[in-house]
Amino acid sequence: MNITKSISGVFHEVIWDALILCKKQKEGDFMCDSKVLHLKFVDMDSWERPVYKDGSGTLWKDVDPRARMQPDLCTSANNEFDGEPDTGMKYLEKYGGVTVAFEPERIVW
Repeated sequence: MNITKSISGVFHEVIWDALILCKKQKEGDFMCDSKVLHLKFVDMDSWERPVYKDGSGTLWKDVDPRARMQPDLCTSANNEFDGEPDTGMKYLEKYGGVTVAFEPERIVW
């Protein structure tokens, strides 16, 4: 097993644990402050950047998909598949404190 798959497996376990905690919060057992944003891989754009789609249909691009770097997610201009990267997630207040879950996994170079 290579290190990327190992890290990916641990990441998925952490997300799964967070989802269980959030479910239990709804049942009144625990508190859960985190939100999870599920991003499903669509394809690579014309600049070989991975493009993901969230549950509301917003397209996201990882503009620095190097394996050793944290994801740098940006919206896509006009929500177009080959649109230029637009606003970084880190600048959008509503995504503060959000945990990103990549499905099936984060695509890296």
